[in-house]
Order: sequence, then C-alpha cells, then structure tokens
Amino acid sequence: MLYIKPPRGDIQLNELQECVITRINYFLHRYQQDSSVSKDDLKFEYLPIGTALDRIGHFMLRLLSVQSQLVKELIISSEATFTIERLEFLSSKQILQLIKTTLRHAEEIVESCKDDILWKTQITYVFSEIKIAFKSSHMKDFNHDALCTEHILKVPFEMCLNLVAKREVQLKRGKVIVPCGKWKEFLKFFFEAHVKREITKIESKSRFAEVITDQRLIELRDTVYKKLVKGTINIKGPSKGKVSLNDLGNLKTLFPPCMGHLYSNLKLNHRLSHHARFNLSLFLKDIGLTLNDSIAFWQEEYSKPSKCAGKCSHSWQKDAAKYTYSIRHLYGLEGKRANYCSSSCSRIQSNNLGPSEEGGCPFLTFDQSKLKNFLHPSIVQNQEDLEKVMNFSSLSKPMAACDFYRKSLVKTASDTLE
Repeated sequence: MLYIKPPRGDIQLNELQECVITRINYFLHRYQQDSSVSKDDLKFEYLPIGTALDRIGHFMLRLLSVQSQLVKELIISSEATFTIERLEFLSSKQILQLIKTTLRHAEEIVESCKDDILWKTQITYVFSEIKIAFKSSHMKDFNHDALCTEHILKVPFEMCLNLVAKREVQLKRGKVIVPCGKWKEFLKFFFEAHVKREITKIESKSRFAEVITDQRLIELRDTVYKKLVKGTINIKGPSKGKVSLNDLGNLKTLFPPCMGHLYSNLKLNHRLSHHARFNLSLFLKDIGLTLNDSIAFWQEEYSKPSKCAGKCSHSWQKDAAKYTYSIRHLYGLEGKRANYCSSSCSRIQSNNLGPSEEGGCPFLTFDQSKLKNFLHPSIVQNQEDLEKVMNFSSLSKPMAACDFYRKSLVKTASDTLE
C-alpha cells in the first residue's frame, strides 16, 4: 500500500517501458484531462494495486522523477491519488492483505538513522490501527462514513496539515486525533510524505548519478518528462501566446482559483506577501504576460497606498529597483538566468502558510462559508454545480473540485456568447 520494498527479479526492457508509460498515460488521462491520451493507450494489466508490475511502475517513476521538481511534484500527487482511488474498489479481505504486506515490508526496513526509526514506528502504528478496525469488521472498505469516530489515530500534526487547516480534526499537545471517517484523506497525505521522503533518500545516495547515466533509463526519463510537461502545459493554457495588461481584467474569471484569489487580494490591498507575489508573477509569465507588462502591472499596484494595516511598508516609489530586478529574475534575465515555471497544484496544496500569508488552494484551505463567497456568482446560483464543488472540497478532492469549477465557468461563458 505504501510501496516500501521494490520488487525483485528481471524484466524485459520493452515491458518495463510499457509499465512506466501506461502509468504516465493513466495519470494524464485521469488527473490532467489530457485529450491527447485515450483509454486505448492504457494497458490495465500494469495497474492493479500491489502486483509486481504495479510496484515496478511506481519505483521506476520515483527514480526517474528526481531531476525535475515539476515532474517530482506531479508524480507524488498522482501516485497518492491513484493509490487511494484504487483502495475504494477493494474488499475488506484485499485491504487486510495489503496492510499485512505493508507491515511485513516495514519490519524489513534497515534503519540507518534516528529519522528512519521514527518513520518505521509511524508506519507500524498507523497500519496496525487500521488493521484492527478492519479485522473487527467495523470498517468494511474505504468508503467509510465520513462522520464516524469509533476508531482513532494519534499522529504528529505535521502529517495532516490540510485536515488541521480545515479544522476537521482535533489537535492536542502537538498530536492530531484522526477519526476513522477521515482515514482515507489522512492516508493520502501520509502516502505523499512517504514518497517525498523516499525520493529525497534516492537523491542523497552517491550511486544515483551512476544509475541515471544508463542510456536506456535516460531515454525512458526523457519520454516521461516530455509527456508530463506537455500535459501540464495543455492544462495551464497557451504558453506561447501573448496576454496583454489590458486582457487581465477580462481573463481573471478563468484564472485557476488559487491565482484568482491572489489577483483579487492584490487588487484589494495593493500588496501581497513575498511567496504570493512570486507565485502570481510566475503564473502571469506562464500565461503570456510580457516582461514590460509585468513590470507595469506590479508598478501600478505597488504605487498605491497599502491596505495591509501596516504589515507592508514597501512601495514602488522606494523599492522600484528591487522589484524590477525580482521580476527580471523570474523571467530569466538576472541572477542564474533560470527558466522558472509556476508552481504545480500539489506544491500549492501542500504550502504551509504563515498567519499573514495569502495563497494555498481555496478548495483545501477555505471553510465552506468562505469558499461559497469566493466562487463565481454563476456557480453559486446554479444549485447543482454549487453542491458538486462543495462536495469535492469537503471530501478533500481539490483537483476534482478545480477541474469541475473550471469546466462550469467555461461552459457558462460559452453559453453567454451563443
């Protein structure tokens, strides 16, 4: 269930490639709605959870993702969602077998440091408690009553920050009490934390550089990167087109809600926190705003008096040189001249925001009342659409909520033009 131990044995190169590419195609088809991928491209024999081919696909993607932050984030997020979705279709007996395998593999972990010992202890505790709930027949599957509190987990609050942020769990002395009705959501965060940790360990190993120089792996890695980056660009919109400063007011409705929220806050207060300004700048760059228009955009807002109640003393009049340099840096014209890209959904969803910071995913961080007030009026006025968005949000399915919201807005805009 957690992919702790890689499979052993040999596999033909062509089968290894099929295993990895099928997995990537599924992620693009299922989670990115990439129209270039159809069900005909999928070979489902590589996807059942817990099989040797499933484990091969997962561990290969871990290895291939380490050289790109964007690919890494997409893989971690997609793998976590994919695992939880498949659990929903398993019987109690099948889930118990996966839990037993996870616990057995956890026992075989070789602890090389204190952190490994602590993580092994957490894995053993979490899955032992889940095993008890299933063996007692209290839980028959992972489509469990979301309000049920009969069984609980007590875990460090860092392991489920999204549940804490939404105030859906109790916090006591640094520990979060997670009732069984929230275990499915918790397991997704736990899975992501585990995979991030394991990828970091791969990156730190001295022999990693030798492995990734194998030409067969290089070719497979390049194929994976091209597919994922292309799929992501298709979702974000035409990166090669140009968006003018005058277009932003008309386009803001169709911004991803996370960016629409930052844009609205900026227009209201004329200031953003550092990371929020960084993220919005990169988003505007990626949708086609030119450097000169970007500088003009920020100059217009930061030349106005701040409405942040004394939290920000910066202004364009005092700090024009600093802000101009920062924008040019994001466009790859200063500093190390890197080609920065806007943050992926998974990174935005996992951001740990300070008390005075804007950002994050509205479908994860807003409560129901704030989310309803934030949504576009056309969605709020359509009871069916509103209920779907709210339901996805309450189930901690932000990507599903965002995708449905975006499609509903586009449909409304199209109907208006007809």
